[in-house]
Amino acid sequence: MDAGYPILLNLTDRHVLVVGGGKIAARKINGLLTAGAIVTVIAPKLVDQIDTTKITWYQRNYEAADLRGETIIFAATDDENLNHQIWRSAGQTQWVNDVSNHRTSDFFNVAQVRTKKVLIGISTFGQSPSKAKRLKKQLQDWIGKEAE
Repeated sequence: MDAGYPILLNLTDRHVLVVGGGKIAARKINGLLTAGAIVTVIAPKLVDQIDTTKITWYQRNYEAADLRGETIIFAATDDENLNHQIWRSAGQTQWVNDVSNHRTSDFFNVAQVRTKKVLIGISTFGQSPSKAKRLKKQLQDWIGKEAE
């Protein structure tokens, strides 16, 4: 993605599909739940960081029909080819985040620094997640000092 348009989505009571049950999927799921989304997960197994009481979990492999009726989809498996297949299978009105390749994503998450009154998003356009993480830490330190 060479250009982007940053937005803040209200996901309260919105359905979101996550395909995958590993550590990256867990981070996405937990963030979506914090945002108030209704999360459906398709994965044969889940890591312990995913609370199954807060999601709808289909304990099986992904099928192309799973995309029907979905608008926001996270392809968060540990299989790059499957993630790419999910992105390719999506329709024009579906937004897919392929966690293994930002170039085949319709959107991606930004690092966040959040307080009660401020939300700062940090993006390197998928080029350097480690740099975004360093900037996030620096901003957190700076905001923490400013709040005192």
